[in-house]
Amino acid sequence: NRLTHSNTDCYGVDKCEKWVVDSNNKKHHTFAHNTEIRKVFITTYDFKIKSITMYIENKNSDRYVAETLKKVFGSPTGFSDMCRKDVGEGPEREKSCYISWWTDKISLTAHAYHYNNISHNSEGRLANSKDKRRVGWMVRYEDLNLSRIVKDLKEKYEEESKKRYKKNLEDKF
Repeated sequence: NRLTHSNTDCYGVDKCEKWVVDSNNKKHHTFAHNTEIRKVFITTYDFKIKSITMYIENKNSDRYVAETLKKVFGSPTGFSDMCRKDVGEGPEREKSCYISWWTDKISLTAHAYHYNNISHNSEGRLANSKDKRRVGWMVRYEDLNLSRIVKDLKEKYEEESKKRYKKNLEDKF
């Protein structure tokens, strides 16, 4: 389904669209070990995939998604493994986890969101009386070349919009 509301990824850029994968098609909504994929967004430019973003619920251990991705894609690029147990100190280490792989053409990132005082309710869903936001992961594939093109076009559009706005103000005087 194409998203029709204002889209910050593509705002002001022709041939750039954002799509959401049909949330009713449950058979495609699982990650390894039945970890639920909550949302999938696909951004295209000129009918080519610019990015795919998945929001995944984290029912397993805090580092399960990161370890699964490492098994599939190998060690993260450079010093981008912020999910290792030796990174950070105390409770801060448990709040977030970030890993990434990249080349000069593509990137894959996974960022986990963890909050203190998280527990599971009787149905197995994550529950937190202080913070109602879902705990999970954002996993994003991005075509860096298309992203640069869209970013440049978006900046050009914003600059032209500022000029039109300024011109409009001057004309009113």
